Amino acid sequence: SWDSTMPASAATPTGECAQCWELQLGISGSGTLTAQPSSSAGCADKHYVSGAALTLDATALPGFTLTGWSGTLAAPPGTRTEWAYEMPGQARAQQTATFAQCFELTLGSSGSGTLTVQPSSSVGCEDKHYVSGAWLTLNATAAKGHTLTGWSGVVPAPVASAEGEGSWNYTMPASAATPTAEFAQCWELQVGISGSGTLTP
Repeated sequence: SWDSTMPASAATPTGECAQCWELQLGISGSGTLTAQPSSSAGCADKHYVSGAALTLDATALPGFTLTGWSGTLAAPPGTRTEWAYEMPGQARAQQTATFAQCFELTLGSSGSGTLTVQPSSSVGCEDKHYVSGAWLTLNATAAKGHTLTGWSGVVPAPVASAEGEGSWNYTMPASAATPTAEFAQCWELQVGISGSGTLTP
């Protein structure tokens, strides 16, 4: 009900009504997705009038990260876990937050050399943790007098990168992984002859 004071003339009060549209929230993976406010005034839960401003909050469970959004509207570029959302005017809208597990990458080396990785993690994951399919660059640097002879611990092995010597491409699998760079010492071979002839290695 509404209170109204009658003016000193004829009046025709008109009430304006708007339809309440449903917003369905979905998740893929391990996380939660909520909307604030929970509805437009006078509408049922998760129902909003067209143009209503709300905030979608996506929260990943420990060990997971938000990897994207899908549904009726496309998320604006740069949208992460919080989306300033405007309710579209249609019978039903649906938005889904997609979460992926973060897997640990352990760097190993055998012999004398160092191994580093870029980037340091997938977005939203802990250090040295990545989602499956993440494209990584491993940098293997042999100590003086040593050389990189190969890889162990992962199948398939890293692939040589066009970025230069010592740079290797690696795709994170759907499990923890331990790529290990194998370094070996370089030994000198002295070649000598006795008499008349040549000797080549």
